[in-house]
Amino acid sequence: LRQLRIVYARDESEDLPSDFVPLATAFERALLEWPSEAVPLTLVLDSVDQLDDSDAGRQLDWLPVSQLPEHVKLLVSSLPDHPEFQCLSKLRAALKRGGQFVGVLPLSEHERMLEHLLGK
Repeated sequence: LRQLRIVYARDESEDLPSDFVPLATAFERALLEWPSEAVPLTLVLDSVDQLDDSDAGRQLDWLPVSQLPEHVKLLVSSLPDHPEFQCLSKLRAALKRGGQFVGVLPLSEHERMLEHLLGK
């Protein structure tokens, strides 16, 4: 949220909420209201499966994926679902306007990946 304030020239003097619910609300408002066609947003969230789950971070309820405007793009990485987290399933279920999911081979499969990329 702090970085979004800088990018979208928002007031940085105001303190960010420290409690989860007000912080999630402020983050959602920033994603829905600040970007525009003139200043779009591509947000990259890596390893959401590794988020602290003390405030249900891995539930991803704080990420408004089904409401994002067209000028907001989201790139999210996660390990496949596991008994402790189901981030990938939650993201798939939340996307209402479609979306693209790309499975990435483990690095141990580097030869197959390279052959695939080279079209062999």
